[in-house]
Amino acid sequence: MSDIKNNDLLAAIRNYPFWYHSFDMGNGERIVGWAESSQAIPETGLWTHGFNFYHIPESLAGWSVLDIAGWDGALSFECENRGAPRVVMTNVRNVADSDFALAGRGTLEARRQRQIQAGQPYWFEDGFTSRGAFLMKQWLSSKVEIVYATVYELPQVLDGSFDLVLCCGLLYHLRDPILALQICRKITRKQIIVESMCKPRKLMPKFPLWLEDRIVDRLFPKPMVEYWGNQDDGANWWCFGVRSLKAMMEDAGFKGVEVKEQVGSRCVLVGYV
Repeated sequence: MSDIKNNDLLAAIRNYPFWYHSFDMGNGERIVGWAESSQAIPETGLWTHGFNFYHIPESLAGWSVLDIAGWDGALSFECENRGAPRVVMTNVRNVADSDFALAGRGTLEARRQRQIQAGQPYWFEDGFTSRGAFLMKQWLSSKVEIVYATVYELPQVLDGSFDLVLCCGLLYHLRDPILALQICRKITRKQIIVESMCKPRKLMPKFPLWLEDRIVDRLFPKPMVEYWGNQDDGANWWCFGVRSLKAMMEDAGFKGVEVKEQVGSRCVLVGYV
């Protein structure tokens, strides 16, 4: 890349109005994305901690990877760095293609007005969801493939299945997370990693997960899900209990589902085929 082109690209990256993910640009320069600045994910989910929170396999040599709703692509580029010869990242083409409610604060028009009031009219422009990813793909000279599709469209849009599927920060934004998991199962060859908002551990936060699970199983034998109906500012339909999310993955056909992380209101589960 020539110095002129490099400088123009760097200027475009610096001027980009909304980064979700954080990136190391080299030479001491970095992008601090919304997920980091708002503390929406734990520190261990950032590049500064090697994305350890997600439990991505250390080596992905020979693996194909699908990153669903990957936004700026931080996890996609990390999978490429770990040796994956093919990485496909998807986003909806327009935020309007997301699952909106038909009444209340969760309607498309209500969300559009909130973004305008926040000074973000570009939020509903075609291609906005992946614009940052295309900039970083060029900066990193990456071969990550970027595809526009909803999770429900994936079997029709993609050519086959993938060894590793990442479904991070998505299910609680969907009207039908169970259907989404069933679709994920159809296109997963080896392993899925699900990261989600979840109900925080409030009963016994200092207890190990396995012990709390046993106690909670006795007190509350039915896994629980809170219905939010996309009526909050975060466009959230659901808040899952970790046990309910594990059961949903199992019912979708994934085997050996494990809860790998639960930090505050975020969790990571891994399932196998």
